[in-house]
Amino acid sequence: MDIPSSRNEEVEVQLTQTNADVITVLRRFKEINPWRGKCEERKAKYKWVFDELKVALELDPDWKIEFDVDPNIRNWVSSSNSYTDHAQKKITLRGRLSTITMLHEMWHAFSLSANQHEANAFAISHFKEVFPEKMQKLSDLGGLLVQKQKFVFYPQRD
Repeated sequence: MDIPSSRNEEVEVQLTQTNADVITVLRRFKEINPWRGKCEERKAKYKWVFDELKVALELDPDWKIEFDVDPNIRNWVSSSNSYTDHAQKKITLRGRLSTITMLHEMWHAFSLSANQHEANAFAISHFKEVFPEKMQKLSDLGGLLVQKQKFVFYPQRD
């Protein structure tokens, strides 16, 4: 590897390596199929990938993840109320377990930034790289990615 000639190049080289490390972790996550299993099993998979991503992103090891997820509801609930708490070094996934949301919140923890555009770009680009088949099943509803649904129209009754 060439030695960077400026601070900007140094950051770019570090981010490129970080992205490669994140992709590697996400590929291992894909192998354990995070969408299979009961809620507690799936939470354990998300906890595992969170811990691995902390290392890849060089986050403070004190960061933790919590889940506020209803085990009886899986696909139609939004995870948009998830959040990052810098003071407590905690990410809370709310509503449902979502890989994109977890990556989005981890960007906030990693970058110390509230910039939603950057967090979305980080999360979506990494998800798309590792899970292209899942990405094809999502629709963009004004910045919110949701599963494409099959709509059934019932005749109106008088």
